[in-house]
Amino acid sequence: MNEIVIVRRIAARPSIVFDALSTAEGLTSWWGPDDFPVLSAEADVRLGGKFLVKFKSSDGLEHTCVGAFLDIVKPERIAMTWQWIAGGEPEEKEAISRVEMRLRPIEGGTEFTLIHAALQNDISARNHERGWGGALDKFVRAGFSAIALVLALLGTGRAASAQDASDPYAVMAPVVQYFMPNRVAEIAQARSAAPPSVSNDAEVMTLDAHGYKTAAKGTNGFVCLVQRAWFGGLEDAEFWNPKGRAPICFNPQAVRSVLPTFLKRTEWVLAGATRADLIARTKAAIAAKQIPAPETGSVTYMMARDAYLNDAAGGPWHPHLMFFVPRTNPADWGANLAGTQLIGGAGPVDPWSLFMVPVAKWSDGTPDGK
Repeated sequence: MNEIVIVRRIAARPSIVFDALSTAEGLTSWWGPDDFPVLSAEADVRLGGKFLVKFKSSDGLEHTCVGAFLDIVKPERIAMTWQWIAGGEPEEKEAISRVEMRLRPIEGGTEFTLIHAALQNDISARNHERGWGGALDKFVRAGFSAIALVLALLGTGRAASAQDASDPYAVMAPVVQYFMPNRVAEIAQARSAAPPSVSNDAEVMTLDAHGYKTAAKGTNGFVCLVQRAWFGGLEDAEFWNPKGRAPICFNPQAVRSVLPTFLKRTEWVLAGATRADLIARTKAAIAAKQIPAPETGSVTYMMARDAYLNDAAGGPWHPHLMFFVPRTNPADWGANLAGTQLIGGAGPVDPWSLFMVPVAKWSDGTPDGK
């Protein structure tokens, strides 16, 4: 019997890669090299569950393999039997081999080791090595964005079914639901937070598996990004809403004194922190003076028409500016009083009070109309 071992590095953390190994949609996205793509896949990923995958070779012939899941440890490994029932390697006709996929966290992503054991002879081993190698190379090329795209197609229904319908955002949804698969589109949406006179020269950050990273450098000191729901108050009912996509631009003062708090919170979220963890860590960081009070003049722009602020708004709210100040009584600003058009408040944890001022036009110059 022969065995092959292939190792690749994937630019996504193990929990995300695991999702691409444990759904039919994920398998379809990367199994099979470019000249031997997957036509369809069915997978019941549980101990004893079955899978069936159909491939099409460059000569137009179809090939079908089946198997059963032998071992599943999320997000570390999956093992399965492997049997060609139509086409495939002639040497493997009626034979059953074994495939194991192991995931190990490393800096920058995941080390992916694939072991295909109990192959019948050297010819079969070489052909399977070429096939799996091409498939894994495709996986590496696609990287995080393609994984997120495929799994985002699953929608939010799966997460909702796993949560209490009376509190759909009690816990974090599957992490892939918070990502945008198209980096170019995320950059464009981030810039829409402010008028072009501000956003065209701003730095833009996009979200990946480890946090927000610079996607486009700027020259004016502003930073724009698409915030997720966890940028809201730590006590917000929709804190884990995976639909949240709200473009926001921070001015230089807010970049220095407000944005770092949200960037650190995002890193904690993607590392698996619960809301209770986030509250405890934020309080500790404030006590240790690692999270400062906002600088004077800290302001953010939220003027994008293309946004989903929360379920209550059902999309964007109004175009508005937000001012971050050291904690204070909103009444001292006249906030929340009839006719002032100034909305203010402060959560119980964050070291600032927040004041929102609606403006008349969206960043593209069109009137609000609400």
